[in-house]
Amino acid sequence: MGIDWIETQKLLNAYRLRPANHSGKEITLLVVVGNRPFSVNPEMAEIMDLKVGDGIRRHFTLPALGKREYVNIYGDGEMADWLEKVEKSSYHKVRLKFISGITKDVIWTEDEQVIEENLVHGFKLLEILEEYLDEYVLEPPDY
Repeated sequence: MGIDWIETQKLLNAYRLRPANHSGKEITLLVVVGNRPFSVNPEMAEIMDLKVGDGIRRHFTLPALGKREYVNIYGDGEMADWLEKVEKSSYHKVRLKFISGITKDVIWTEDEQVIEENLVHGFKLLEILEEYLDEYVLEPPDY
């Protein structure tokens, strides 16, 4: 497979702890496809560097984390085509880019308008390296 599980886990944990510090870095990961794709609003499309109206996101799990939590993977163009059509629960090796940014929400109180900033992060799909892998090759070793 050519993926160093320990280094992958370290990088993913570092990104989760400080997403802005690692934004823009690329990583090769083994992923498991989650539920159906979702559209991306214009603000997130801009953060993820996607064409507005063409970008989608989909949930994936990452065997390297050894957890059942999901991450969002975003794509547009050919990558959105793949995200839209790929089978749920299938396993793939992909190249991703860490992305983070700030969204702004307007909250109205009785007296004023307040702008609330929120840190958002996810992965932009850059390339599909290997498709429909066997499940057994994706399990990280026990440490």
